[in-house]
Amino acid sequence: MAGQSPQFQSLGAEGSGPRLMHHVGRAREFVFVGGMTPHDPLTGAVIGDMRAVPADEAGRLQSGIYFVDSQLARIKSQTWQTLRNLKDALDRMSASFDQLVHLRVFLRDIRDEPAVLDVLRKVVGELPSGEIVQAWNPGAPESFDIQIDAIALCGTAARRNVSIPAIDHLSAPFALATRGGDLLFSSCIAGIHTQDDGLATRLTQIPAALRGIADKAVGPVTPRVEGYLAQQLKIWEHFHAILRHEKIPQTDLLLNFMWVRRSMREMADGYTNRPLLQATGSKHCLTTFPAAGLRFPDALVEGRIVAVYPDAKRPKTIKVADHGMSGAYVGAVQGGGLIFTSGEVPVQTEAGLPIRTAVDLTDDMRALDFGRYHAEALIMPQADFVLKKLKATLAHYGVSFQDVVHQSLYLTNPEDFPALERIASLYFGATLPPTTIVPIHRPSNAPSARLEYEVTLASPD
Repeated sequence: MAGQSPQFQSLGAEGSGPRLMHHVGRAREFVFVGGMTPHDPLTGAVIGDMRAVPADEAGRLQSGIYFVDSQLARIKSQTWQTLRNLKDALDRMSASFDQLVHLRVFLRDIRDEPAVLDVLRKVVGELPSGEIVQAWNPGAPESFDIQIDAIALCGTAARRNVSIPAIDHLSAPFALATRGGDLLFSSCIAGIHTQDDGLATRLTQIPAALRGIADKAVGPVTPRVEGYLAQQLKIWEHFHAILRHEKIPQTDLLLNFMWVRRSMREMADGYTNRPLLQATGSKHCLTTFPAAGLRFPDALVEGRIVAVYPDAKRPKTIKVADHGMSGAYVGAVQGGGLIFTSGEVPVQTEAGLPIRTAVDLTDDMRALDFGRYHAEALIMPQADFVLKKLKATLAHYGVSFQDVVHQSLYLTNPEDFPALERIASLYFGATLPPTTIVPIHRPSNAPSARLEYEVTLASPD
């Protein structure tokens, strides 16, 4: 059992009946807000133009030039409403914009990034660490263009933004990194060669200490692979600079998250995670996804890290064996009062067999489709398999799904969510924790997988 169970709140009218999902959760000093969308939580309507924005706010967000404002009205009004919902969620946990430690912004079209950043700076003020990704696939809804989730501190806890002048511009206007409690959250960073501020394209642009890792890539280093490797290793050079600045040993990394612009098939030849982790001496959680678009034009990969400070009251602890997918990372790690998991996929790693349908399961859920007169919802057996794997992993840390303060569901088709939700309710109960549904551009590291499941939990005392 966890020493301090999460607390939850939901947006919308009070006393409006059962909730399918909480929208904000608290674990110790941390607040996690699930994916906020541009819906009015009272009416359920999607905000679509500036008429829904108060006149004084609309005036602040617009230029007064018609051809500019008319093009940006939808995304700016939707960003404003999404941030309004985010503020409401934070208020319910005695948190504020000034206590944000990480923002994730998911866009339907990456070309909206400048307009979104304009609204973010005007509404939020000084930004913490963050990331903006084009998270879209054909199953994504067409009625709105933005989703934002967040991690913040609450009560009297204060954040500290990290600045390294030589590389601050890599994430601006987001802070390069932000300290919240005993944890460091970096922004998502591209593999930019700071000598000319262009993307790294050659391994000769990489310090010799890192360059040797490329020799241990899974496949041959062809010109097509070299650019990806150079950018990946350049990102790690920037990560190392941030960790050195904060006096955090590389072994105190908790999580590495990467977005890639190539299919996992193409990325496989440049796979270097095992030698990278061996070089850092760290075992931590790892999640990688294909994205429809990244902030930096033509970037092949962008990434971020979470680490725990060496003086933390709750230091890094690993209680599980290496993950069966590659042995390069672990399925869960504890530190700073939280437990993070790697993205889990529906693959029987011992046998190397993916879960495609219910008959691939090895327990009573093989009969999932019995008596159900409809086409099989493939997401259901995959979700059940993944949740069972997560349940077993979490048991090593003495926690359960009741301790989950946020979950991220990466789906190849967001229209699968209602069927997934039914399976998840068997593990979480009728009301799910704060949730972010992220459309991923292509399947993740298992070609038949329709989802990847990631949870964050309150750790035991």
